[in-house]
Parts: sequence; C-alpha cells; structure tokens
Amino acid sequence: FVERINMDLVNSYGNLLNRTIGMVNKYFDGVVPQYKGDLTPFDKDLRETTKETISKYEELMDDLKITDAFICVNDLVNRANKYIDETQPWALFKEGKIDELASVMSHLINVLYVASQLYRPVLVESSEKAFDQLNIAQKLRDYKNIYTFGIIGGQKLGKSEPLFPRLDENVEVEAIKAANNL
Repeated sequence: FVERINMDLVNSYGNLLNRTIGMVNKYFDGVVPQYKGDLTPFDKDLRETTKETISKYEELMDDLKITDAFICVNDLVNRANKYIDETQPWALFKEGKIDELASVMSHLINVLYVASQLYRPVLVESSEKAFDQLNIAQKLRDYKNIYTFGIIGGQKLGKSEPLFPRLDENVEVEAIKAANNL
C-alpha cells in the first residue's frame, strides 16, 4: 500500500504534475501553449494512448474492475513521464525548437487533465488541487470534456505544490499494525 502510494502517486503522477508545471513556467512564462496537433514524432502516440486509456478505463469501471481501471490511468501517467524522456524539452528549448516544445507542453498538460479526471472518483481532493494548479476553468472540469484532446490551453498556471507527501514505510506499517492490534 505504502509502496503504491509512493510509486504511483508521489513519484509518477505528482512528479509529472510538478515537472510539467515547472517547465511551462520556465519556458512559457506559465502560460499553457494552445494545442496545435502533433508536431513531434512522439505526440501522436501519446495522444492515441490517452484516447485508448479513456476507453479502457470506462470499460473497466463499467465492469466494476476499479483497481484495474486505476492501474490503466497509472500506465498513462507512466507513458507521459517516458514521453518527457523521449522529447527532451530542455534540449528542444536549447535548440530553439519552440513550436515542438510548445507541442510537448500542450500534450503533457492535456494528459494531466485527463489523468486528473480519471483519478477523480478516488482522489477527489487531489484531483481538484491538480485542476487548481493547472488553472482549469470550472466549465472544463466536467468529465465529458476529456474526449476532446487539446481542449486545455491558453491559461496561466499557478505555482506547483506537491499533491501527496512521501510516506515513510516503517512509520506507516507500524501505524497500520497498531490500528489493527497486530
């Protein structure tokens, strides 16, 4: 349980949110670039993976396979983290490839938006905090908007703050044992 929280939420989702907001703040003065299609060789794959994730998630949720549905969202978040390694935004900036860099940031913000929507049934407060950090307008927080990839863009981001504290495994295990009289 503690490992899953630290790996899936702290390291993957929370880190993706913080890194992406940090890069948008650094490279675009905090303004999310508008979506302009797939400009890098990796954009299409990430966009299609996002679309497939939504479909698979909905199917799994309909079948009440809730754990599998959230694993599916974790896979999307992990794919987005790999996308950062593939696209190397820092290199795009250094090389002056601003259009490609804008595309990468737009894709990442839109994946974060979708992931936050999909996590929402179990991470209610954290999803709202992510939406707040991404400065998502209230009207766009409606689930139906996830079907339009690229809907998010143009807004000024706030400061990123960690969504989840890293849990100390020893402390948490002892607390669980004490709570269950083990």
